[in-house]
Amino acid sequence: MRPDQVEARQAIEALRSGVPGSHSVRALGTTQTAVDEQFQAALEAAETDAVDAAPVAAKASFGHGKSHLLAYMRDEALRRGFVTSTVVVSPETPLGIAKAVLQEVGRNATVLGHTGEAYRGMAAHSHTDTDRWGGLRRWARDAGVNPRFEAMLYLYEEERADLEFRTQVLNDLQGMPLAKTEITKRLRAHKQTAGWDLKGGPRNDALAHDRIRVLARLARAFCAPGLVVLFDEVERLATFSFRQRLAAYEEIAWWVEQSRQPGSALVTVWMCNQGILDTVLRYDRAKLGLIGGLAPDGTSESPALDGADFLRSGFAPLVDLSSEQLQGTQFKVAGLYKAAYGLAEVAEVPVGGRLSVRSEIRRWIATWDLERIYPGYAPTVTETAMEFDTNEVDDSVLEFDAGGGGE
Repeated sequence: MRPDQVEARQAIEALRSGVPGSHSVRALGTTQTAVDEQFQAALEAAETDAVDAAPVAAKASFGHGKSHLLAYMRDEALRRGFVTSTVVVSPETPLGIAKAVLQEVGRNATVLGHTGEAYRGMAAHSHTDTDRWGGLRRWARDAGVNPRFEAMLYLYEEERADLEFRTQVLNDLQGMPLAKTEITKRLRAHKQTAGWDLKGGPRNDALAHDRIRVLARLARAFCAPGLVVLFDEVERLATFSFRQRLAAYEEIAWWVEQSRQPGSALVTVWMCNQGILDTVLRYDRAKLGLIGGLAPDGTSESPALDGADFLRSGFAPLVDLSSEQLQGTQFKVAGLYKAAYGLAEVAEVPVGGRLSVRSEIRRWIATWDLERIYPGYAPTVTETAMEFDTNEVDDSVLEFDAGGGGE
């Protein structure tokens, strides 16, 4: 098959499975113009150091384009040269633990033109004798981050022949700390121990925020516009304990505030399944107010409250596709299908009455599959919502053997 046919086949298979792929995302684009405009403005603000690189937040019901939009924004950020990372909220990455989020950001970071670990790939083609690198060093000196980071940037510049040590510095910034004794030893070899006071100070776990700030600006020193972090499945917070949610709200407030800082080189995107968090947020906000999260005038004195309010009111619902937009989407998918299978034409499938955009696209593809495999056959593909039996199972119907096993 020709390369263009392979790409079209990959796009169709991604759409058939309901999982957005880079080829399908690129071919279909997005119809969510309001969210896209906000995202493009945030990228431009990060590129130009504008004051308000406002975070982008959207919500939708299952199957209504949330995953596709997230993949589209990731592809767009990569196309514009940003280091891009996706963080999926889970028990392993619950948002409330800054170190865990930092490590996930580093683990998933990618950049166009480099395979594997993004920062290591960029470092191999970047130099420290540039204005961008000098700007990073000056920022680290004046921004109030822990002195170890200014010291490590100095050593990264001086130890240009020691690629293993440079990799250790990059790993430190992504949550795998370099021993303080190693930093001190290197500084001593360069007669620079008096330059930075590395004694005492917070534990490494408490330096995750400093590392994220440095990491975003390091992307710029490596000639990328900045760092884009896309947070997905934020609704999973509803399953966490109140203490875990409280910590997550505080972290969300920090990320939102940080992305708004001029020169932060950081853009954040937040995606949530519509409705799942609403009840929990109402309860949490009331509880936070009772335990001292509100000032006498009703304003917030709590980062956790700021984060909860962002989740309550900062998310824009995705707009349902009109019939005309759905027909336009079918035209694009049909073009991919024809290219994938070398067809001159496929039948137009009536649109409307869909459960979701995802299921609608899969219905089109299933119809074209049947027509292609069985010429002359006129299929009718219907879809029904899956319903779950919510009745409890009577334990008496389960039989267990004496050994503790069962069937």
